Order: sequence, then C-alpha cells, then structure tokens
Amino acid sequence: MMDRLEARARELVGDSATVTREDPGSDVPWTLLLLRVSPANPGARSFDVVQLGDELVVQIGEVGGRWGLTVDADGTEFALLLLDACIAGRVHERFAPGRSAVTVWLANGETFTETGYEFPHFYPIPGWRHLGRRVAYEPYVDAESV
Repeated sequence: MMDRLEARARELVGDSATVTREDPGSDVPWTLLLLRVSPANPGARSFDVVQLGDELVVQIGEVGGRWGLTVDADGTEFALLLLDACIAGRVHERFAPGRSAVTVWLANGETFTETGYEFPHFYPIPGWRHLGRRVAYEPYVDAESV
C-alpha cells in the first residue's frame, strides 16, 4: 500500500518535490509508516499519509482535509486519486478561525470535501464556508515548464 503511494509520488513529482518515508520499525508494537510529499513550489500543498495498523490517514489541508481510509484496494485507490489531485493543483481550502474545509477535484470531475476543527473552535460561524479566506493551491509543476 505505502509502497504504491511512494512509487506513484516519486513518478509524478520528479524534482518538483521531496518525497520522504519514515518507518520506525520495531520501536512500536504496530505498523506505523509515514509518507510526506513536500512540493518545492511554495504555492502548492503538501500531501501526508500515515499508516497505523490497518488504517490510513491522508492529510492535505491545514486543519481540514483529513481522510480516514482502510488499508485495502479501495483505500489505496482513493489515496492515489487524492495524491494525483494534490500534485495537479486541484485543491482549494477555505479558512475561518479554528477550522478549514478542503475540497479536492479528482481527474474525473468528482469533488470531495473534508472539514476539520481545532479545539476550542467548535462554535458556529454562519457563512464561513462561503466568506472565509480561500486558497487555491498551485500544481507542483507549472504546465509551461513541463
């Protein structure tokens, strides 16, 4: 699973990002793997994956943008689709105090949004998803430089 994600990331990013993988090995009594894709372009969004046992967590946003998946064929495929979208710059994030909502556009046009909240900012803020600061992340590589 993590091998496929790492191979795909390295294939897509080339020199446009740093791909790092950590495996604490026998220091922990369960499977723990970390994968981070850090773009050289400061306007692009990083992509992080943590595998903890049979669970997979993909993080794309600052607060929101956290997808909990299973380590199986479906979870792996969805993680690969999220990775592709992130590298291609098909990610927007909307911010408000203590929260953000991340929307990812897959290559087939489907969109997925995940919202996250930081403690103690669980109080309602009417209209924040429409009025909050919006960031459209850039692709890892500018299309003109390819």
